[in-house]
Amino acid sequence: MKNNLKQIRTYADGAEKQLLDFFTTNPQYTEFDVAKFLNENADSWSIQYHLSPQRHFLLNWYDFKPNSTLLEIGAGCGAVTGLFLSRTKKVVANELEKNRADVIRARFSDQTNLKVNSQSIKDFSTNEKFDYVVVIGVLEYAGVFFDNTVGSTTSPHKDFLLKAKSLLKKDGTLLLAIENRLGLKYFSGHPEDHTGILYDSLNNYASQSKIQTFSRSEISELFHEVGFSNLNFFYPFPDYKLPFTVFSEKGLSHDLHLSVSEYTASPAHNHPYTQLLSETALAITLQREKISSHFANSFLIEAKK
Repeated sequence: MKNNLKQIRTYADGAEKQLLDFFTTNPQYTEFDVAKFLNENADSWSIQYHLSPQRHFLLNWYDFKPNSTLLEIGAGCGAVTGLFLSRTKKVVANELEKNRADVIRARFSDQTNLKVNSQSIKDFSTNEKFDYVVVIGVLEYAGVFFDNTVGSTTSPHKDFLLKAKSLLKKDGTLLLAIENRLGLKYFSGHPEDHTGILYDSLNNYASQSKIQTFSRSEISELFHEVGFSNLNFFYPFPDYKLPFTVFSEKGLSHDLHLSVSEYTASPAHNHPYTQLLSETALAITLQREKISSHFANSFLIEAKK
């Protein structure tokens, strides 16, 4: 476990120093400053991922309760943290990787309703319960944090969700975004987002066992097994990383929303690929067959006890 944590603590995608320098030298930065910096680094996926205002599209429509408290597990460099700060009374941003935690502190140095915590979520301890726990692109790494721990269940992903659940108020809400291991883009030729291996998730991650995403039915079962009885699925297109739109279950299945196909052409992000089929054409077929929710590239899940 110590070796696993060491790997995560030292993990960086190359953008952290640039971002820390930017926010440190521009403490009074404006949206124009950010846009200029993004334009200057248009070829850097890491910079785009951490800074693009499009990251907010994932949850900027969500009706957060006024005066609520929120815990963000795996806050990265604060790509969505600013949205939470503007919508809730208090935000605790948990980010294990020290350089990224430093970026968050510099990025929101003027915010009095933010606390940044750099503990492993496994070891995170507080008497406080939160109205919201938000987990964006983190559950898939649970095999690193919760593997072979004392008192563990047979699944590190269950352990992770149980930990998140324990930090919620009785009527609290877990908001979780993750890739679909059966995402349409993987059939069209995209390498798996985390391993970079073609068809890896479709082959049940035969290459390794630490990183894992789930199909819709698999993740539904996982949530129910840890005591989340009320689930609502939403579908960010083309994915949760840089979404253009987010569909509800009803909206995705409605015949009037065939235009969803316009949003399914997935960008390459950090993995070049050879297109094997038309995502748009197949998306239209899947929607007409009323099964497109099972092949969306990402899930956004609202879960309550």
